[in-house]
Amino acid sequence: MYKLVLFYSGSGSVSYDDLRAIDQRYRSDLIAVVAAEISGVPTGMRVCRFGAHPEGMTQLALFAATLHLEAVVFRQGGFESCPADLKSFIFSKSAPTVQILSGGKLSLYSSVRWSSTAPRILFVYPGPLFPVNNGSRQRALDFLLQLHRANAKISVLSPEGSVPPGYRDFLNQLGIEFRTYRQNRLVSGVIGRLRKLGKWAVGKDYYLPLYARLNSSLSRSYQQSVNSFDCDIVIFSYVWMVPWKLKKAKPTVYTVDLHDINFVRDRGFYRPSNVVRNILESLNQRIEYKLLNQTDLALAISNSDAKSLVPDQLRPPVLTVPPSFSWIVAPSFKLRVKAERFGFIGANMSANRAAIDYVMQHIWPLILKRRPNSKFFVAGDICNHIARSGGFGPRCFQLGFVPSLSDFYGGIDALISPVFIQGGINFKVLEALVSGVPVMVNETGIKSVPSNELTFVIRSSELEASVDEFLAFVDNAFDDPDSLTRRVEQLRARLMADFERGIYSAFPQLRASDDCKSEA
Repeated sequence: MYKLVLFYSGSGSVSYDDLRAIDQRYRSDLIAVVAAEISGVPTGMRVCRFGAHPEGMTQLALFAATLHLEAVVFRQGGFESCPADLKSFIFSKSAPTVQILSGGKLSLYSSVRWSSTAPRILFVYPGPLFPVNNGSRQRALDFLLQLHRANAKISVLSPEGSVPPGYRDFLNQLGIEFRTYRQNRLVSGVIGRLRKLGKWAVGKDYYLPLYARLNSSLSRSYQQSVNSFDCDIVIFSYVWMVPWKLKKAKPTVYTVDLHDINFVRDRGFYRPSNVVRNILESLNQRIEYKLLNQTDLALAISNSDAKSLVPDQLRPPVLTVPPSFSWIVAPSFKLRVKAERFGFIGANMSANRAAIDYVMQHIWPLILKRRPNSKFFVAGDICNHIARSGGFGPRCFQLGFVPSLSDFYGGIDALISPVFIQGGINFKVLEALVSGVPVMVNETGIKSVPSNELTFVIRSSELEASVDEFLAFVDNAFDDPDSLTRRVEQLRARLMADFERGIYSAFPQLRASDDCKSEA
């Protein structure tokens, strides 16, 4: 794979000497420059220029789709000067080396800027955070960016061998320590056999019960890593990452971030019920509450998830901290006469399989009947499921992996995303909304979506009439591009404010650190 070096100069120009310094350090790499202009290019240098605007970022993402991002070069300011759309591109690629160009020389970037009051935080995540290509990584990155902005001393803990080369160095440059622990192979083997039993019991090959995720929780190395770490706050990114035997030390606050409620999400697997399925449902729910009740605070990703937890069985308080999507940039909106480009995006997982099967069988034929020139674009690994289950229907187009989310959402008039497995939050729905794309959801899906003016709820009992109303709803959304822009900006601002408010409510220590932080 070819390697790419990205040089961000913003609205400024790039000189011959700037490019020569980069070329001497990265002699065999392609170089992408984001700048207003380039005044001179060294002979034989492999360089492409992109504008510092949304269209330029889209072109950059397409250009770099098959390239490995080796390094990012900034002028003074580093990530602090990096716009949101460029951060989105960087985080969607890898963990590059970050350099600062000053006076014609390159030096490693460092963002260590802790204050004397900075709280120490252990952030537990079961793998790499980059590339940010699914909802779980988006959620974790939301947290890390906010903790970093608050100037906290952060340590990330993950399993040995779970991250790519350069990952540790990338985090260290951001002032984040990286630690590892060993998995227990014997425990993993036993759990693997028990998972096969669960899959047989529910009749679904992709079923993953909560007890089958306890490799880390039951690992002695992991328990020691958590229990011996001296810090102010521990954040477990999943409930199944809470150690089976958690030795709490005061005044440390042990917090679990609930990406979803497992027993709520899995309810569909246990219907229709039988003895074995009832045992599985009860076992997994007991395990989830057992792990939750060892912590001091639970963070729900939506109000519907918070309400799913039974107060009589739960000891720690629950706060709702919604996602923020601070790095997603909405495209420019244009007047459209008729909506004819629809989309679906997602990984090849059970919730998305149920959703796309329903769309292909029930919704898309009705849209195509009314608008024969319409196109349905499907992106992500879910394309593999469609190919295995009968292939794509008429006017359906397989995109697979898309290098730019903004390019995908900018190319469709509406997202079709019903939800049939409850729990957590549908990240692609919020991605679409903050990108200014109207979304079709169903009665289950709307439960976790914040109030907005771009979501249409389809009625399964009245599909024909609902599809007619949905098409009119989407057409009307683009009647006034300026109004749409204002609504999207208001939604983005509200999501970011709600997320920040939730973080500071959960961890008031961060606000004191943020108020006293020193400049880099």
